[in-house]
Amino acid sequence: MRIHGKRWTILLAVVLGGFGIFWMGLAAEASAQAGPAKKLKIGVAGPLKFPWGKNMAMGAQVAAEQINAAGGVQVKGTKYEIEVIAADSNDYSSVVDAVNTVKRFVTVDKVNFIIGGARSEATLAQQEVMADYKTVYMFSAGGSPALHARLAENYERYKYFFNMFPHSIDQNRMYGSLVDLAATKIRSELGIAKPKVGLVMEKARWADDMVKAAEATLPKMGMEVGGVWRPSPFASDLSSEVTAIKAAGVQIIYEVFTGPAAVVLNRQIGELQAPVVVCGVNTEGVGMGKKYWEATNGMCEFETIIAYDCQNIEITERTKPAWDVLSKRMGEIPYQTAYTCYDAVYMFKEAMEKSGSLESDVLVRELENANFRGTLGIVKFHPKGTKWPHAAVWGPGAQTALGQQWQKGSLVTVWPSGQTPNAVLEPGSGWEGLKYKGTGEFLLPPRVVKAWKK
Repeated sequence: MRIHGKRWTILLAVVLGGFGIFWMGLAAEASAQAGPAKKLKIGVAGPLKFPWGKNMAMGAQVAAEQINAAGGVQVKGTKYEIEVIAADSNDYSSVVDAVNTVKRFVTVDKVNFIIGGARSEATLAQQEVMADYKTVYMFSAGGSPALHARLAENYERYKYFFNMFPHSIDQNRMYGSLVDLAATKIRSELGIAKPKVGLVMEKARWADDMVKAAEATLPKMGMEVGGVWRPSPFASDLSSEVTAIKAAGVQIIYEVFTGPAAVVLNRQIGELQAPVVVCGVNTEGVGMGKKYWEATNGMCEFETIIAYDCQNIEITERTKPAWDVLSKRMGEIPYQTAYTCYDAVYMFKEAMEKSGSLESDVLVRELENANFRGTLGIVKFHPKGTKWPHAAVWGPGAQTALGQQWQKGSLVTVWPSGQTPNAVLEPGSGWEGLKYKGTGEFLLPPRVVKAWKK
């Protein structure tokens, strides 16, 4: 009996072991069917050696990490995790490199989407690759309206292109509003009825549009164009330009720079004690954050630019949380490309989940209807059939940007100021009373007051 009992014990163990293996097999099969989350690849092509590109990659990566940690992207019951692949496209120096980076993304890395853009010359060439492979491309920030004119001419080929920030003509309205702010202050405090403006704009395709627009609009705004200077964005000495500006009797410099020459310009304005107010765009300066103040020896004080130190400013409910994480990750003030690329990844997620598709043509239709509450305002695009299809809309209810002035080593928001910009800029409606909480006062440099007060 004991032998018989042992046999039953052995048999029972075998049977139970078999059931265990069976159920383990079923569980393994179910797990294999569910599998790990699938990958969605987003290629980020930018000038990674420069603040513009570094901010692009960081903004996209932070958004991807947040989305993955919150459960990923859910498309018709399938879970996807986002993988960001960043590559230095060398946009500032080589159109060929920029094109090859995007081509490698789609042919080798097999990315689902692309975020890119720094120089319009390079992006125009990248658009051809985008169109050939029908890959949705989000431009990081602005650029020439030529990027959108080709959509107006051949929508079906180029419809995969979207711009996360208003193009250069709308940017001229932004920067022109800063110049208008300075001119208004000069008229009221210094008694100069017709301030003289010097255009100091880097030699680049996108800035060409800015020069033309400024030359056309500033006289209509009650200002005089006192000269045009077009240095290289990488110029290491602008003392002759600053000397010429002083001799021309300019009160305001309208600057447009994406390269490191802006550091040189503002430092030498201080060294040569040029009695001018500097307004406009300086992406290198913003991207350097506090290091920019140090690089200019504090001589950038009172420079007023489009910037995004959002520590004390809330444009939407996303602004402050994004600032907290992006500034911590960068260790300095994030530039606009950090915010726009962060938003772009979230917009891809929203478009996929709403449409239930990863197909480019489906996502194009979804993005065309976007009304996304982003970090810098509401992102929406000009529709098909307009002059600039898929360009970001600018103005109240969309993106307004922030005009910020260096004051005592910090960026202080001074625009929107609650006043409607000059009508010549065609700002549209909704500006009156628009002033974000935390906005301060625009100040004139003391040397300007001393030199020009009547």
